[in-house]
Amino acid sequence: MIYNPDFPEVLQTRFEVDAITRQRMIDAVLSQKDTGNYYGGYTFRVVDTVGYDDFKKLYNHMLECTETVFGKLELAPKNRSWCWANVYNKDSFRTNMHDHKGTCSINAIYYLKMPGDILDSEGGLSLVKDEKLFGIFQPEEGDLIIMPSHVPHEPQYHSSTDYRIAINMEIATVNHYSKYYTKEAIYDNATVL
Repeated sequence: MIYNPDFPEVLQTRFEVDAITRQRMIDAVLSQKDTGNYYGGYTFRVVDTVGYDDFKKLYNHMLECTETVFGKLELAPKNRSWCWANVYNKDSFRTNMHDHKGTCSINAIYYLKMPGDILDSEGGLSLVKDEKLFGIFQPEEGDLIIMPSHVPHEPQYHSSTDYRIAINMEIATVNHYSKYYTKEAIYDNATVL
């Protein structure tokens, strides 16, 4: 796990999968994007392809990475080890600045697919700190970022007809995230960018 010393609350790591698994995950998301329940938002719960547990492994990897930095988390009864897909291209882009305070303690985003024909400044993730735009994270496929639920963020537009696929995950804990998610734990257990 790595962090930016100017915004250490946002952690970055990788989740590598082989080409076959990656394509199976992409196919699973795209096969569900038109029929998924968006629950009034811009993401839908993605279900693993029958006989595989790719998204379950992704969630467990995210949880393991989080606990490597912050120690064992006491999960709340409402915690759901689900993955949610955010899928858009230039024709279906819709989003808003948001946080996850109402649903979890810690949230994460995994970049499953980034269009190959977008500009370097497109398709990123705006991050807000102290009510000001801190910067835009420009992801690569395989990047996984983890942050406390209060951090406002927003996907950015891209000009491709190809899909950008981000997988969102949440961890709900019994205690407030600040019991676990501390700068001291980050400085002790993660690497500076």
